[in-house]
Parts: sequence; C-alpha cells; structure tokens
Amino acid sequence: MANKSKWIGCLLVMAVLCAAGLVMVKESGSFMEAEFILQAHRGLSEQYPENTAIAFLEAAKSKEFQAIETDIQETSDGELVLFHDSSLKKRTDAEGKIGDYTLEEVKKIRIDNASNSEDYPNERIPLLSDYLEICKEYQKIPYIELKSISFEGMKKLLQILKEGGWDERRCVITTFVKEYIPQFRSLNDSYPMEFMVDKKESYEMEEIIEFLGAYPNMGFRPNAYVITKEEVELCKKNGLLIEAYGLKAGDKEMFQQLKRIGVQGVTCNDYAGLQ
Repeated sequence: MANKSKWIGCLLVMAVLCAAGLVMVKESGSFMEAEFILQAHRGLSEQYPENTAIAFLEAAKSKEFQAIETDIQETSDGELVLFHDSSLKKRTDAEGKIGDYTLEEVKKIRIDNASNSEDYPNERIPLLSDYLEICKEYQKIPYIELKSISFEGMKKLLQILKEGGWDERRCVITTFVKEYIPQFRSLNDSYPMEFMVDKKESYEMEEIIEFLGAYPNMGFRPNAYVITKEEVELCKKNGLLIEAYGLKAGDKEMFQQLKRIGVQGVTCNDYAGLQ
C-alpha cells in the first residue's frame, strides 16, 4: 500500500510539471516539450527594463510565462552577465561593449534607457547566476541566448549550470551565431540548443535541416512572423524542436496561429492580451 501511494504521488507531481510546461521529453535523439512554452523575452520587458532583476522577477511571478529568456555576454575578466545589445550606449550610462569592462566595472553601470527605467533607477546589469536563481525559485525554464562569448566562456556557462543543479532537460541554449553551435556541441551534446535566423535573412530549409541534423538535441527558431506551417512540419519530421522568437506584445491572433500550426514555443515581451 505504501509503495502504491508513493507511485501515485510521483505521477501527480509529473502531471503538475507537464501542465506547467516544465518537463521535456527526449525522443529518437531529439527533444520536445509537453506544452507550448511562452517565454518572457528578456524578462517582462514590456513593463520593466529589459534583462534586469526586476524584469526577471516579475516574469517569474506570472503563471502565464513558463520560461524566461535572456542574453549572455562575457566581461573582460571572463565573467558572464546578461545584456542584449552589442553596445552599451543605447541602454545604459556607459559606452563601449560589455567585453571592454571587468565585472566590477560592469556592476557600476546603470540601466537608464529601457521600458519604465525612470521608475527603476537603480537597476544594474545582472549576473547569470542571479537570473538562474530566480528561474529555479519560480520553476521557470531558462532560455539562454549566446550573444558574445568565448570558448572558455562556454565552459564557464556549463560549469555554472552544473553547479546550479540544472539538468539537461530544464535549460535551452539559443544563438544566432552559427559558429557557436559546433563549439558548444564539442563541450556538451545534451542541452537542447536552437539555431536562430534574423527575419531579414533568406534561408534554405534544406540547408538548415542538414546543418542541425549533424548534432543531437537541436532546434530551429525563426522569427514568429516568417515561420510557416511547412517549415514546422519539416522540422518535426526531422526530429527538430521548432520554436519562434519576436512575438509582438498583445498580438493574440499571431499567438493563436503559432500554436495552431504546431510551433512549440515563442518569446514575447508581455503576456497581456495573448489569451
């Protein structure tokens, strides 16, 4: 009787995790997710300064988001921080690039030009570890885009993930940089990884399929406004996860269309108006 109750309890836990979209299932060398995954793009960035602790925390508190997306860059002394742009000038009170500064110098940079940044004047560029702690506390899937990172930085990323207890089915790595994929895969072939393409770029699906098919646990992530049903079906036929990025806040029609054609997840700056 005790063993039976134990198994029932385990099944109930798994059911809850699946409903929340927190369980990834590996099949035939590829991977898939139990539910459509709505990902907070740089946190709840429609309402709070992007890629900041407050944006991550507010996204984590919402039941609408199952995941939180961010961008990783490397400081001059090899530490991993979260920032999107190649230049600091647009979003902060500093100039140059993240890679021009040490971690201690980055900690002093203030985010002063983002959504409602005037209401949050003390927000700084966060560490990767800060973001992961929030994801873990609120049981959100981390989606980490490799923005500007060295091979040694990739090693450090994997070390941080391992030390933080993130198993290979609860974290997704993404990138626009094609060269990063073989580099990262030489270090780890288990973490799900997705290749992104800019919506302004033309691409051949046959080439995408051939390239991604050379590595395990891969996915394709085009822009939400260019993805087609045929591309979705082709990816699934070839064992690739198919997600999208760039859904505009409040675009309920496109949100429903993505789900209808079989896309498995998308980033968005806000959850409001999508349901």
